[in-house]
Amino acid sequence: QEMANIATAISLGNLSHSIQPRSERDVFGHAFLNMSVYLNDLAVAATAIATGDLDQDIQPKTKQDVLGNAFRMMALQLHENFETIETQLGKIQHTLEERERLLDDLQKSNEALQREITERKRAEEALRNSEALYHSLVENLPQNIFCRDLDGRFTFVNQHFCEMEGKSLEEIIGKTDFDIYPPELAKKYWKDDQYVIETRENLDMVEEHQS
Repeated sequence: QEMANIATAISLGNLSHSIQPRSERDVFGHAFLNMSVYLNDLAVAATAIATGDLDQDIQPKTKQDVLGNAFRMMALQLHENFETIETQLGKIQHTLEERERLLDDLQKSNEALQREITERKRAEEALRNSEALYHSLVENLPQNIFCRDLDGRFTFVNQHFCEMEGKSLEEIIGKTDFDIYPPELAKKYWKDDQYVIETRENLDMVEEHQS
């Protein structure tokens, strides 16, 4: 009856019971004691595995120890699976660190680009202010200010030049001296331009003419 009660308790998960054999010849008592101790060892190992300690190893009593062999195979499989999971987690961690590094590099590049854009905007603003100042100065000087390309075509003239020639800006831009002045005067201006182009020297003179 006592063994039956303990067997019932063990089947319900209570492995703390044990029966002491009546004598050295009590084969059944010894077998029951060994079984209860073995089951308790399995329970302790299972609890350790459940809490993350996978280094548990239960050696089967015999080759026919189905429960011990099954437990050992389960423990080995769990250990292998855990190592695989650790490897995968390591790869994921490496990927996350690499992604973090790339994001950091991208942020630094973006910050550098923002600084460059800000500097460029400042430079463009300064250039616009400089051009506005230059334009205001050129337009208000009581002198003829103009630019010509290497073919002698006017590319820029100020308002004073237009007023002196009695022509609009559109009537002058793209034209040459030969389109505006008498041939002899235009030829003289053309020669002066050629001298400056060829010698790369300044040509200072005071010219008076009547259109």
